[in-house]
Amino acid sequence: MLMLQTALFSKCRGLERYELIYVCNSPEMADRLIRDATIASRIYGTPIRLVILPGNAGFGVANNVGLNAARSKRILFVNPDILPVETGWPEQHSRLVRTLPPEQVTMFGVSLYYDDGSLMHGGMYFEVDVGFSFRDQKAKRRAMLRVEHYGKGAPPETKEYLSSRPVPAVTGAFMSVERSWFERLGGFAPEYIFGHYEDADLCLKSLTSGKPPWIHHLPFMHFEGKGSSSRPGLDAGKIVNRWHFSNVWGEFVTTQLCGQRPQLPLRGPR
Repeated sequence: MLMLQTALFSKCRGLERYELIYVCNSPEMADRLIRDATIASRIYGTPIRLVILPGNAGFGVANNVGLNAARSKRILFVNPDILPVETGWPEQHSRLVRTLPPEQVTMFGVSLYYDDGSLMHGGMYFEVDVGFSFRDQKAKRRAMLRVEHYGKGAPPETKEYLSSRPVPAVTGAFMSVERSWFERLGGFAPEYIFGHYEDADLCLKSLTSGKPPWIHHLPFMHFEGKGSSSRPGLDAGKIVNRWHFSNVWGEFVTTQLCGQRPQLPLRGPR
């Protein structure tokens, strides 16, 4: 969706203050992406930097690579299937960073919508599922964390989910973060396979370091899953990532952060 996203971004006021960096996790698409980026840049007058990786390094590592190619002190991690609702979003984003208290903009996410207009994302919270594992002919209860989205599927103007507020986590589909803070947290953890849960992991590292992520109302459409094709190994990767995330954060979330109304901010394991 590089061509479409660039076309729509090019119409947005204030975009000239931003740099567009695309990181490709699919080297088999390199020739097509080089062509599309070249055409888009010439048609819309928007400079594009394209980074081609030799293989699928995963969502987190690819974003870390993109940050290394960037020059700015603030980084926006944006999926290629994120499209603007308002043409003034670059100026609105800059205004949020400039006018809000620093603790509210160190790391924040925005309102994301489905293509039918309903709300997809108003921040994320955690629930716990309890299942069983079997080993040596013995059954053992095991807690597995589950990430949920505030207001998922709600009508677009549901004020409860659009107000600025601290939340346990925000999605990596659109995340704005101070570069120095992101680097202090160690970036996205490379242990997560392909994608899923590395954004929640980063947010919990920020929260337990004293700065919970915030959500602010800056609307975008998210055509979830439309920017890439599904592959057989991706579902297996999600399961492994959930297992790893639960091992790292299970006790902390279960005892202090479970449900839609946890007490923030919290400090815990780093």
